[in-house]
Order: sequence, then structure tokens, then C-alpha cells
Amino acid sequence: MNNLTAPAAFFAGALLACALNWLALVSWRRAAGQHWTERARRLYPARVGAALNLWLLPANGVLLARLVHSDASWLLALTAFTGWLGAMLGTWPFSREMFPWLTFRGWLHLAVVGWCLSFAGWFLLLGAAAVMPENFGWPVAGVATAVLLITFWLLFGGGRQLLRGCRLLAPPDERLQRIVATTAVRMGVSVRATGLLESVSSYAAALPITRELIFSRRLLELHPDDEIAAICAHELAHLSESKRVTAGRILASFAFTPWILFKPALHTWQFAGLAVLAFSWGLLLVFAQRLARRMEVRADQMATANQPEPGTYARALARLYEANQIPAVMSGSRRTHPHLYDRLIAAGVTPDYPRPKPPARLGWTTGLVMIIAGILLGLNFAAGVSF
Repeated sequence: MNNLTAPAAFFAGALLACALNWLALVSWRRAAGQHWTERARRLYPARVGAALNLWLLPANGVLLARLVHSDASWLLALTAFTGWLGAMLGTWPFSREMFPWLTFRGWLHLAVVGWCLSFAGWFLLLGAAAVMPENFGWPVAGVATAVLLITFWLLFGGGRQLLRGCRLLAPPDERLQRIVATTAVRMGVSVRATGLLESVSSYAAALPITRELIFSRRLLELHPDDEIAAICAHELAHLSESKRVTAGRILASFAFTPWILFKPALHTWQFAGLAVLAFSWGLLLVFAQRLARRMEVRADQMATANQPEPGTYARALARLYEANQIPAVMSGSRRTHPHLYDRLIAAGVTPDYPRPKPPARLGWTTGLVMIIAGILLGLNFAAGVSF
């Protein structure tokens, strides 16, 4: 039976993820023909559920295996990993239905590399927390220094090198170079480098620390030159931020870093140590969110002031959100970017549709998986299984 647990977790994860994601898209399919904002609103909880399934389904598999093999920790770890792989593979039909132009090979490359790069950061922090000694001293300082040096390397060009090494970032084509150069001269902002990103989404980003711009190939395919120039103006606005703001962005990048001191803080100060870590973490998160929000509003204002013609930037934003199927109004207000509906009005264009309702945070399929997780957890406790 032990030999079949991991393969069973893989196939169960794939089949369940595929089935749950298919059910979650029923409401979105029924909205075919409606305005794109309504379709995006219905799609949002399904996308959140698809992302959560990558963690909830393997967790349920581990809880189920724990009831049967309570003493085989190696098997539980293998079950979690294979279950996660299966759940990730099971998202392919979901992604293809949202973005019909995707190929399996392209999706697999983006998924595998994207997750590996995402995990790299978490492995760095979790690995540092795991090897951290219980008592403060030079060993603690050494581990913390190593984490800080690696993080600074990523911030100051290492992340770009990883993207290039994974064949996700390429040099810009002549068209993009021309648009960036022309817009940069008009705004009086210097750009060190521009990159072309392989991505599912229509995407653009600025890296203020290294003074670089990134545009996805999908964005270049969907937008005309004047809209790309307007989006470029928004990103160039980030490169014109003050040194004080750039320093704040660097500080915000270390929001989760204090948690590597979990063991020595707990061992030395008990609950008070954890309270200090939680307070510093929360403070950095609030600071990062407020700073990013303020800079996004500023960038929108500068993009509107530097757009090729009135209405171009608003049209570019609307096309970008529609292509990515992002709701025009999101639930909650603590987000980096303002709602699209408000951004369009701020850009001088009143949308020709009423203000949409925000999407639901979670769909019923996600709630079902959470309930099953709660039941399995309760059964584990009732059986006296330790964690």
C-alpha cells in the first residue's frame, strides 16, 4: 500500500484539480456574451480557487495519508510533493480555457520555471529559519548576513539574470526599443535596460532599483504603439521616483525576512519575541502597501500627462485589464493599484458601463475543499495523530 500512496496522490491531485476548476468555471461560461467586466468578475473566484487548490488538495492528501500511515513521515512528504505536482498539472485545462492561445509546452515551461523561481525565495527564508541556532550570537549573525547578501543580489540584478538564464527574459525588439527611447526622451527619464518577458499575461513593470523596464511579449501583440507608449510612460514614472522612495522599496523587500529569527527569538524571549517579529512584519507590510499605492497613483497621473493623445492611457489600461480578465472593481481596498474603474475616471475617461460589483472572494468549490480539510484535520486529532 505504501508504494501506491504517492502515485495515488499525484493522479488524485490532477483529477480533482481538473474537476474542481471545471466546476468553478460554470458561472463564467454562462456569462458568455456579456460585458467583459462581468465575465472577469465571475472568473475571479475561480482563479483564486485554482491557486488555492495547489495547496489545499495536497494538504488533504497528507491528512488522509496521515490517518493511514501515521509513522511514515517520509511518505507524507512524498505524498505532499506528488499531490502538488498532480494539482499543478490539473490546472492546464483551466489555463487553456481562459487563454485559448496557450500551448501546453509554453504553459509547462512558464509554470515550472515560475514556480521554481517563486519557491527559491521561500526556500531561502525557510532554509535560513531551519538552520538558525536557538541562541543569538555570531552564527545567527552569519546566517542573517547570508540572507541579506542574497536578497541584495536579487534586488540589484540577480533576479534579471535568473530570468534570462531560464529563457524568460530576452532583449527588446526594434519596435519596443524605439517606443521606450522616444517616450524616455520626451519625459526626460533615463533607462538603463529594457527586457522582453515571456508571460501568459499582458504585463509591464519597472525596476526602480536597477532602472530597467520589462514588457511582456503578449502586451506587444495586443496593443498598438500609442498605447504601449502610454503604458511605458507609467513605468517610466516609477524610474523618476526619489532616492528616498527607492530606499523605501528596498526596505519593503525585507518584509518577511525578520521571520528567519523565529527560533532564537522564541527561545530567548518566548511570546514577546514572536510579538516583536509579528509587529515588525506587519509594520513593513503596511508601509510597503501604502508606498506602492501612492507611487501607482503618481505613475497614473504622469502617464496621463505624457500620453500621446487624450484618452490613450485609459484605452490602454482597459485593453490590458480585459486581456488579462481582471475585474474592473476588486473586493477590498488594500491593494497596490486602484480599481480600474477609478483609474479610468482619474485618467479623464468615464467608462461607458456602470460601476461593476466586486467579485466574490472565494467560490463554492474552494469552500468545499476547505470543509473537507477541516473534517480530515478533526479526524486526525480524534485519532490521536500528532503533528
